[in-house]
Amino acid sequence: MSSCEYCAAKKFQYESAGFCCSNGTVKLASHQMPTELLNLLLRDTVECKHFRTYIRMYNNMFAFTSLGVKYDKELAKRYHGIYTFRVQEQMYHFINNVLLSNQQPRNLQLYIYDDDTEMLNRMASSSNADQSVVQKLMNILKINPYCIFLKSLMQVPKVPNLYIALNCDSTLNQQVYNLPTVSEVAAIWLDQQPNNSSSTPHIQIYPCSNTNQLVNYYYDCYDPVQYPLLFPYG
Repeated sequence: MSSCEYCAAKKFQYESAGFCCSNGTVKLASHQMPTELLNLLLRDTVECKHFRTYIRMYNNMFAFTSLGVKYDKELAKRYHGIYTFRVQEQMYHFINNVLLSNQQPRNLQLYIYDDDTEMLNRMASSSNADQSVVQKLMNILKINPYCIFLKSLMQVPKVPNLYIALNCDSTLNQQVYNLPTVSEVAAIWLDQQPNNSSSTPHIQIYPCSNTNQLVNYYYDCYDPVQYPLLFPYG
């Protein structure tokens, strides 16, 4: 597999020469990574090796969204050889309700707890989880804007007919949404959306609903909410 001479991106055989960075004319900002998370990815300790072995499990544990796919059931039923999971058509990301049903909390529901209860719920979700790794990841993701917002919901009184809208409009001034420089977090709750809001891509999260909300692939938050360990800063 060859690499781009400008950005060092790995390229498949039939990809065009300027597919990745337009021959050096497009320069992406460097991807920041918290030191603690970088250590888990690079160091050679027993704890770090365990994290890398189960990294997919840990990412799913902290993902804000759930994954929906149409898979080949006949292939998945085979009991011999390496387990193969073949996806047909498109993958989907879904946002669950905020309030719990009678089931074990999952995805974004896990964040709306104090740290001790959150730890218990996360450890109960997988028998392979290591408590020290889970604790480190919980501490690391306290910088995540989605985590900060969901944690703040513990202070919001119960309000009927309430929903949360995550605005995914790429034309917004992103400087307004930079990481906070103070410890306080504020939120503005609108009784109604503006009349022209229907044309703006956004995600609505309801306390209770019969269906989960779809996160469309063209939303800016599509990858950050599904892969928080790749995008710890949101």
